[in-house]
Amino acid sequence: MNMDQISQHTDAKKLLKSLQEVLKSKKITYADLALQMEVSEVTVKRLFSTQNCNLQTVFRICDLVGISFFDLAALANQDKEVDYVLSEDQEKFFATNPAMFGIFRALHRGVSPDKLAEVWKLSSQKMFKVLRKIEQFGLLEVLPKNQVRIKAVGNIRFQHKGPLARAILRPQIMQFLDHVDVVLKNKDVCMHSAEVELSKKSITELVEEIHALGAKYRARALRDKNLLSADQLQSVRWLFAFAPFETNWQQYELKD
Repeated sequence: MNMDQISQHTDAKKLLKSLQEVLKSKKITYADLALQMEVSEVTVKRLFSTQNCNLQTVFRICDLVGISFFDLAALANQDKEVDYVLSEDQEKFFATNPAMFGIFRALHRGVSPDKLAEVWKLSSQKMFKVLRKIEQFGLLEVLPKNQVRIKAVGNIRFQHKGPLARAILRPQIMQFLDHVDVVLKNKDVCMHSAEVELSKKSITELVEEIHALGAKYRARALRDKNLLSADQLQSVRWLFAFAPFETNWQQYELKD
Protein backbone atom coordinates (compact mmCIF):
# COMPACT_ATOMS: atom_id res chain seq x y z
CA MET A 1 0.00 0.00 0.00
CA ASN A 2 1.26 3.48 -0.90
CA MET A 3 2.48 5.24 2.28
CA ASP A 4 0.38 8.27 1.34
CA GLN A 5 -2.70 6.27 0.45
CA ILE A 6 -5.21 5.30 3.12
CA SER A 7 -7.86 3.59 1.01
CA GLN A 8 -8.78 -0.06 1.53
CA HIS A 9 -7.32 0.03 5.03
CA THR A 10 -9.29 -0.63 8.21
CA ASP A 11 -7.86 2.42 10.01
CA ALA A 12 -8.61 4.55 6.96
CA LYS A 13 -12.25 3.53 7.09
CA LYS A 14 -12.37 4.51 10.75
CA LEU A 15 -10.83 7.91 9.96
CA LEU A 16 -13.30 8.69 7.19
CA LYS A 17 -16.25 7.46 9.23
CA SER A 18 -15.14 9.68 12.10
CA LEU A 19 -14.80 12.60 9.69
CA GLN A 20 -18.42 12.05 8.67
CA GLU A 21 -19.44 12.12 12.34
CA VAL A 22 -17.55 15.39 12.83
CA LEU A 23 -19.26 16.92 9.79
CA LYS A 24 -22.66 15.84 11.11
CA SER A 25 -21.99 17.15 14.61
CA LYS A 26 -20.87 20.51 13.24
CA LYS A 27 -23.80 20.58 10.78
CA ILE A 28 -21.45 20.84 7.81
CA THR A 29 -22.99 19.38 4.65
CA TYR A 30 -21.11 17.81 1.76
CA ALA A 31 -22.08 20.90 -0.24
CA ASP A 32 -20.54 23.17 2.43
CA LEU A 33 -17.34 21.12 2.46
CA ALA A 34 -17.17 21.06 -1.34
CA LEU A 35 -17.43 24.85 -1.41
CA GLN A 36 -14.55 25.21 1.06
CA MET A 37 -12.44 22.67 -0.83
CA GLU A 38 -13.29 24.28 -4.18
CA VAL A 39 -14.44 20.98 -5.66
CA SER A 40 -17.83 19.62 -6.68
CA GLU A 41 -20.24 18.09 -4.19
CA VAL A 42 -20.09 14.89 -6.26
CA THR A 43 -16.33 14.71 -5.64
CA VAL A 44 -16.82 14.98 -1.89
CA LYS A 45 -19.56 12.34 -1.89
CA ARG A 46 -17.34 10.02 -3.93
CA LEU A 47 -14.48 10.56 -1.50
CA PHE A 48 -16.54 9.29 1.42
CA SER A 49 -18.46 6.59 -0.45
CA THR A 50 -15.37 5.00 -2.02
CA GLN A 51 -13.20 5.71 1.05
CA ASN A 52 -10.36 6.50 -1.32
CA CYS A 53 -8.26 9.57 -0.55
CA ASN A 54 -4.74 10.47 0.48
CA LEU A 55 -3.51 11.78 3.79
CA GLN A 56 -3.01 15.27 2.39
CA THR A 57 -6.74 15.47 1.67
CA VAL A 58 -7.61 14.20 5.14
CA PHE A 59 -5.31 16.81 6.71
CA ARG A 60 -6.95 19.52 4.61
CA ILE A 61 -10.47 18.48 5.61
CA CYS A 62 -9.40 18.41 9.26
CA ASP A 63 -8.19 22.01 8.98
CA LEU A 64 -11.41 23.08 7.28
CA VAL A 65 -13.72 21.53 9.90
CA GLY A 66 -11.60 22.53 12.89
CA ILE A 67 -10.20 19.26 14.22
CA SER A 68 -6.58 18.16 14.37
CA PHE A 69 -5.58 14.97 12.58
CA PHE A 70 -4.39 13.55 15.90
CA ASP A 71 -7.77 14.23 17.53
CA LEU A 72 -9.44 12.60 14.53
CA ALA A 73 -7.21 9.54 14.94
CA ALA A 74 -8.13 9.40 18.63
CA LEU A 75 -11.79 9.70 17.71
CA ALA A 76 -11.43 6.84 15.22
CA ASN A 77 -10.06 4.70 18.03
CA GLN A 78 -12.87 5.67 20.38
CA ASP A 79 -12.60 2.45 22.35
CA LYS A 80 -9.08 3.39 23.41
CA GLU A 81 -8.13 5.91 26.06
CA VAL A 82 -5.81 8.63 24.76
CA ASP A 83 -3.90 10.69 27.30
CA TYR A 84 -1.56 13.65 27.13
CA VAL A 85 0.67 13.51 30.20
CA LEU A 86 2.18 16.85 31.17
CA SER A 87 5.96 17.01 31.35
CA GLU A 88 7.81 18.00 34.52
CA ASP A 89 8.48 21.50 33.14
CA GLN A 90 4.84 21.95 32.10
CA GLU A 91 3.69 20.86 35.56
CA LYS A 92 6.09 23.23 37.31
CA PHE A 93 4.85 26.11 35.17
CA PHE A 94 1.19 25.43 35.93
CA ALA A 95 1.91 24.71 39.61
CA THR A 96 3.19 28.27 40.01
CA ASN A 97 0.19 29.64 38.10
CA PRO A 98 -2.91 27.40 38.48
CA ALA A 99 -5.08 30.05 36.81
CA MET A 100 -3.06 29.55 33.64
CA PHE A 101 -3.80 25.82 33.86
CA GLY A 102 -7.50 26.59 34.17
CA ILE A 103 -7.38 28.70 31.02
CA PHE A 104 -5.45 26.02 29.14
CA ARG A 105 -7.93 23.31 30.18
CA ALA A 106 -10.80 25.45 28.91
CA LEU A 107 -9.00 26.02 25.59
CA HIS A 108 -8.36 22.29 25.37
CA ARG A 109 -12.09 21.65 25.87
CA GLY A 110 -12.89 23.92 22.93
CA VAL A 111 -13.75 27.20 24.64
CA SER A 112 -12.66 30.07 22.40
CA PRO A 113 -9.98 32.56 23.51
CA ASP A 114 -12.49 35.39 23.03
CA LYS A 115 -14.96 33.72 25.38
CA LEU A 116 -12.25 33.12 27.96
CA ALA A 117 -11.09 36.73 27.72
CA GLU A 118 -14.67 37.77 28.46
CA VAL A 119 -15.03 35.37 31.41
CA TRP A 120 -11.66 36.28 32.91
CA LYS A 121 -12.11 39.98 32.08
CA LEU A 122 -8.87 40.10 30.09
CA SER A 123 -8.01 42.60 27.39
CA SER A 124 -7.09 41.27 23.96
CA GLN A 125 -3.46 42.18 24.64
CA LYS A 126 -3.44 40.40 28.01
CA MET A 127 -5.08 37.32 26.49
CA PHE A 128 -2.41 37.28 23.78
CA LYS A 129 0.31 37.30 26.46
CA VAL A 130 -1.37 34.39 28.26
CA LEU A 131 -1.59 32.37 25.04
CA ARG A 132 2.03 33.11 24.17
CA LYS A 133 3.14 31.99 27.62
CA ILE A 134 1.34 28.66 27.28
CA GLU A 135 2.68 28.31 23.73
CA GLN A 136 6.24 28.40 25.09
CA PHE A 137 5.59 25.02 26.72
CA GLY A 138 4.52 23.34 23.48
CA LEU A 139 0.86 22.92 24.40
CA LEU A 140 -0.69 25.08 21.70
CA GLU A 141 0.11 27.26 18.71
CA VAL A 142 -1.05 30.87 18.67
CA LEU A 143 -2.72 31.86 15.39
CA PRO A 144 -3.74 35.32 14.12
CA LYS A 145 -6.52 37.17 15.97
CA ASN A 146 -5.87 35.33 19.24
CA GLN A 147 -6.97 31.98 17.83
CA VAL A 148 -5.16 28.79 18.80
CA ARG A 149 -4.41 25.30 17.57
CA ILE A 150 -4.17 22.83 20.44
CA LYS A 151 -1.10 20.59 20.19
CA ALA A 152 -1.77 18.52 23.32
CA VAL A 153 -3.85 15.58 22.06
CA GLY A 154 -5.94 13.50 24.44
CA ASN A 155 -7.16 13.89 27.99
CA ILE A 156 -4.81 16.03 30.07
CA ARG A 157 -3.16 14.02 32.85
CA PHE A 158 -0.48 14.86 35.41
CA GLN A 159 1.55 12.86 37.89
CA HIS A 160 -0.21 11.92 41.12
CA LYS A 161 2.63 13.26 43.27
CA GLY A 162 4.05 15.75 40.79
CA PRO A 163 4.36 19.54 41.19
CA LEU A 164 0.86 20.30 39.89
CA ALA A 165 -0.84 17.68 42.05
CA ARG A 166 0.95 19.00 45.14
CA ALA A 167 -0.18 22.53 44.30
CA ILE A 168 -3.86 21.98 43.51
CA LEU A 169 -5.09 18.41 44.01
CA ARG A 170 -5.78 18.13 47.74
CA PRO A 171 -7.65 21.46 48.12
CA GLN A 172 -9.63 20.75 44.93
CA ILE A 173 -10.63 17.30 46.18
CA MET A 174 -11.92 18.80 49.43
CA GLN A 175 -13.85 21.46 47.47
CA PHE A 176 -15.31 18.71 45.28
CA LEU A 177 -16.43 16.57 48.22
CA ASP A 178 -18.02 19.59 49.90
CA HIS A 179 -19.88 20.31 46.65
CA VAL A 180 -21.08 16.70 46.34
CA ASP A 181 -22.42 16.87 49.89
CA VAL A 182 -24.53 19.89 48.92
CA VAL A 183 -25.92 18.53 45.63
CA LEU A 184 -26.09 14.81 46.46
CA LYS A 185 -29.89 14.67 46.09
CA ASN A 186 -29.68 15.65 42.41
CA LYS A 187 -30.31 12.84 39.91
CA ASP A 188 -27.02 13.44 38.10
CA VAL A 189 -24.93 13.15 41.28
CA CYS A 190 -23.88 10.02 43.16
CA MET A 191 -21.51 8.93 45.89
CA HIS A 192 -20.80 5.46 47.24
CA SER A 193 -18.84 4.72 50.38
CA ALA A 194 -18.39 1.40 52.17
CA GLU A 195 -16.03 -0.41 54.50
CA VAL A 196 -16.40 -4.17 54.04
CA GLU A 197 -14.35 -7.36 53.96
CA LEU A 198 -13.40 -8.83 50.57
CA SER A 199 -11.32 -11.74 49.33
CA LYS A 200 -8.08 -11.08 47.43
CA LYS A 201 -9.83 -12.18 44.22
CA SER A 202 -12.69 -9.73 44.76
CA ILE A 203 -10.24 -6.94 45.56
CA THR A 204 -8.36 -7.59 42.31
CA GLU A 205 -11.60 -7.61 40.31
CA LEU A 206 -12.83 -4.38 41.90
CA VAL A 207 -9.57 -2.54 41.20
CA GLU A 208 -9.61 -3.71 37.57
CA GLU A 209 -13.23 -2.61 37.13
CA ILE A 210 -12.52 0.83 38.60
CA HIS A 211 -9.56 1.29 36.22
CA ALA A 212 -11.70 0.15 33.28
CA LEU A 213 -14.56 2.48 34.20
CA GLY A 214 -12.26 5.48 34.43
CA ALA A 215 -10.60 4.63 31.11
CA LYS A 216 -13.99 4.15 29.42
CA TYR A 217 -15.30 7.57 30.33
CA ARG A 218 -12.04 9.41 29.74
CA ALA A 219 -12.17 7.97 26.21
CA ARG A 220 -15.84 9.01 25.99
CA ALA A 221 -14.90 12.52 27.13
CA LEU A 222 -12.37 12.82 24.31
CA ARG A 223 -14.96 11.64 21.80
CA ASP A 224 -17.60 14.07 23.06
CA LYS A 225 -15.10 16.94 22.97
CA ASN A 226 -14.31 16.24 19.33
CA LEU A 227 -17.92 15.79 18.23
CA LEU A 228 -19.73 18.45 20.24
CA SER A 229 -19.31 22.17 20.75
CA ALA A 230 -18.17 23.48 24.12
CA ASP A 231 -21.66 24.78 24.98
CA GLN A 232 -23.06 21.24 24.59
CA LEU A 233 -20.70 19.83 27.21
CA GLN A 234 -20.83 20.02 30.98
CA SER A 235 -17.77 19.90 33.19
CA VAL A 236 -17.92 16.94 35.58
CA ARG A 237 -15.57 15.34 38.05
CA TRP A 238 -15.30 11.92 39.61
CA LEU A 239 -13.08 10.49 42.29
CA PHE A 240 -12.48 6.75 42.58
CA ALA A 241 -10.45 5.75 45.62
CA PHE A 242 -9.98 2.21 46.88
CA ALA A 243 -7.46 0.67 49.27
CA PRO A 244 -7.18 -1.98 51.96
CA PHE A 245 -8.14 0.04 55.02
CA GLU A 246 -9.67 -0.42 58.45
CA THR A 247 -11.02 2.46 60.49
CA ASN A 248 -9.32 2.91 63.85
CA TRP A 249 -12.39 3.16 66.04
CA GLN A 250 -10.23 3.52 69.15
CA GLN A 251 -9.47 7.07 68.11
CA TYR A 252 -12.88 7.95 69.53
CA GLU A 253 -13.53 8.32 73.24
CA LEU A 254 -15.72 5.58 74.69
CA LYS A 255 -18.47 7.33 76.60
CA ASP A 256 -20.79 5.83 79.22
